[in-house]
Amino acid sequence: MIRPRPNGNEPGYLLRLRFVAAARARLVLFVAAAVRRRACGLARAVAWRFVSFTVAAAAAVLVAGAPAARGGESGSDAAALEKRPLPASWQEAPVRAAWIVRDALVTEKLARQSIRDVAEAGMRVAFVQVVGRADAYYDSDYLPRGEAIREGGGYDPLAVVLDEAAKCGVEVHAWVNVFLVWSGTRAPRSPAHVVRKHPEWTIAGADLKSYARLSQKTLERRGVEGVYLSPSQPGVHEHVRRFVSEILEKYEVAGIHLDYVRYPHPDAGYDRASREGFERRSGIDPAQIVRNERGLKARLGREKFALLVDAWRDYKADQVTELVREIGADVRELRPGAMLSAAVRPNPDDAKTFYGQDWIAWLDEGTLEAAAPMCYVKKTGEFAQIVRKICDRADGGRVLAGVSVYNQGASAAAEKIKAADACGMLGTSIFSWNSIAEDRGYVRAVRVAMAERTREPVRETAAAGVDADSLGRAADVVPAGEPEAAPAAEPGQVAP
Repeated sequence: MIRPRPNGNEPGYLLRLRFVAAARARLVLFVAAAVRRRACGLARAVAWRFVSFTVAAAAAVLVAGAPAARGGESGSDAAALEKRPLPASWQEAPVRAAWIVRDALVTEKLARQSIRDVAEAGMRVAFVQVVGRADAYYDSDYLPRGEAIREGGGYDPLAVVLDEAAKCGVEVHAWVNVFLVWSGTRAPRSPAHVVRKHPEWTIAGADLKSYARLSQKTLERRGVEGVYLSPSQPGVHEHVRRFVSEILEKYEVAGIHLDYVRYPHPDAGYDRASREGFERRSGIDPAQIVRNERGLKARLGREKFALLVDAWRDYKADQVTELVREIGADVRELRPGAMLSAAVRPNPDDAKTFYGQDWIAWLDEGTLEAAAPMCYVKKTGEFAQIVRKICDRADGGRVLAGVSVYNQGASAAAEKIKAADACGMLGTSIFSWNSIAEDRGYVRAVRVAMAERTREPVRETAAAGVDADSLGRAADVVPAGEPEAAPAAEPGQVAP
């Protein structure tokens, strides 16, 4: 059951609104005199609105209490969750995991083989993609069926995965793409697909054009993977929570793993819902920040303009944080023993500032129980620097380092696994299993590296192609058929 968002009729919500209004009124009166003395005409009106917004934000922080007092926290209505210990299976660090992209689920045979192979490779956690582009790789009554599935309606990919995983001792987390909902040269076939059913929910760029109206080529030129939904749309929150809740209610998954839980680009978020929401807070349409930058700077001054830009970025981050908190609450209510984790951008500051992905705060407050920053660089020294910086900022005991295997050889991947372990991280997750599934030598080399860290014995298998000594010289060819991706590429990005 999905709990509704605050609707303005709940006693606690009304009390909070009254408190914020009263605090704003008292504090605005205090600073009003200074504003009136130093401003006049139009500048006075703009300054008054800006002060009103900043004071309201301060009052909201006071109401939110301790969690919101930390730098970079959200002012969303959804409450932060109490921090929980990791499940016992995750306390036996280092955790070894793999992302399994949805194209490994198109047939039952392939799905079962993928789980068996992951288990044989020594990985006990699988992030299995069951929601790709707003389509379902499970038996859904809400989302349209995945277009790539090659078997009939009686085939339930997630049920098959869970059945095989139970035999192999693999823990399955349902990996879902949150805001990215379509990519391709044509529209989704199903009329029930969210892009066709609710085009008004899609995000817009700084040019105010909806992503749903742009071609895939245009989006890619902007550095965007495809069409995204707007985090500011209440309907989007309900949409995501509905399919997450459906998975939790139907399947005994070990957790929900969020991906693309962010804005697509720093210049995205100018859809009507986002603009109107921020204007209600600040009195200023955020489109003016990019369309009338010179005029706003002249009216507000550079310092206040910079504060306005920061407030706009914080507003965007709040929208994402609110949904993550809502999903976290749903997970705990519907399947109390399940985890909530997310694939995230590796630079925490850039993630929050430019993409609204405040994952350090999500970990700190307990809403997110584990994060997997995608450190998909080739150079081991650069990788080590990234993971050290992450460990300086976050609780490394709740962070899995994402290691790419689609763009580098096995020995390079093995070095990165070792570097993550040396930093004290929770473990590693490789992206993606699909890219090396057919390369038995590569799989064997990575398995040896992981077993070496955990001091587990390495069993010989018929498929074994290399031994431990080969790590330094063999399997250094990049797996065939996988594209080169930017360091910040995400799990779904190289999927079909």
